[in-house]
Amino acid sequence: LELTNTDVAVLNLQISMESAQAAGQKSTESKTKTPVGELIPEDLVLAFEGQAASFLVKGLPLEDVVFNGDLDHRILTIENLNALLDSGTLSGNLEIDYHREPNGWLDFEFEAEKVPAGVLLQPWASDLAEKLDTSLDAGVRGNCILGEEDVIKQSLTLSGRVSSSDGTLWARDWLGDIAPYLGQRQDLADIHFRSLQHRMRIEKGNYVVEKLIIDGLDTHWQGEGVLGLDGTIDMGVKVKLPAGFTPELGKWSFMADTLRDENGRVNLSLHLTGMAAKP
Repeated sequence: LELTNTDVAVLNLQISMESAQAAGQKSTESKTKTPVGELIPEDLVLAFEGQAASFLVKGLPLEDVVFNGDLDHRILTIENLNALLDSGTLSGNLEIDYHREPNGWLDFEFEAEKVPAGVLLQPWASDLAEKLDTSLDAGVRGNCILGEEDVIKQSLTLSGRVSSSDGTLWARDWLGDIAPYLGQRQDLADIHFRSLQHRMRIEKGNYVVEKLIIDGLDTHWQGEGVLGLDGTIDMGVKVKLPAGFTPELGKWSFMADTLRDENGRVNLSLHLTGMAAKP
C-alpha cells in the first residue's frame, strides 16, 4: 500500500466528514470508546516505511522526516526516525504495545542535537522557552499509558538530560524580588553562561531536578529538587556571586563577608517553595 499526498488529503477529508456527521448525531445513550488495541486484528502483520517533507507532532515542526517500522502481535514499532528540527536534528525510536495495554503502552527514546531552546521547549515549557536563548543537546527515554491527559501524566515515567554551551537565561522576571539586593549590578538578574547541564526525571506526577548547573560568566548556579506538575516547587539552589561583589543587605551587610569563599565570592544557599511561577 502506497499513499501519495493526494490520497492523504482524500482520507483526511473523508475522516473530517464522518467526524462531522458523528458529531451531529444526538444520542442519550452512554457509549464506551473501544480501545485502539481491540480494533487491531490479532493476526495482522505488516512492515512499512515512510517520509514526509514536514510534520507537526506535539508542537514540534519536523522537516525531512524518514522512518520505518512494523506491526506484529498488536505491537507497533517505529524505528530509525530522523528529522530536521529548525537548525538542529531529532532522532529516535518508539514502541506502542496494544497487546499489553489496549489503550497503548508507549515506550520511547529520542535524541536532539543543536536545536534552538525556544523550538524544543515551546510545547512543554513555554515560559522557559521564551527566556532561554541557546541551542540544546538533549536525550530522553521513558514510557506511559496513552489516553486522556491525566492518564498520561500519572503514568509517565521519564529520565533525561539537557546540555548547552554558551547562552543567556533572561531570568529578570523570575528574579525580580532580588533586585533590591543587586544594587548597581541589576545585570546579574539575567544569566549569561558558558555552559548549562541538566539531568532530570519525571515520576508520579513530579518533575525531579537531579542536577542543574549553570556556569555563568558572573554567577554560578546549582540546583536540585522537585517541580510538581501542579505548579508547586520545592528546590534547593546555591549561587555564587561575582568576586568582590557585596549584595545590598542593609544592616545585615556585615554578614556578606562570612559567606565569601577563598575566591572572594559570596555563596548563597536558597530554598524555594510555594508556586513555581512565583516562589
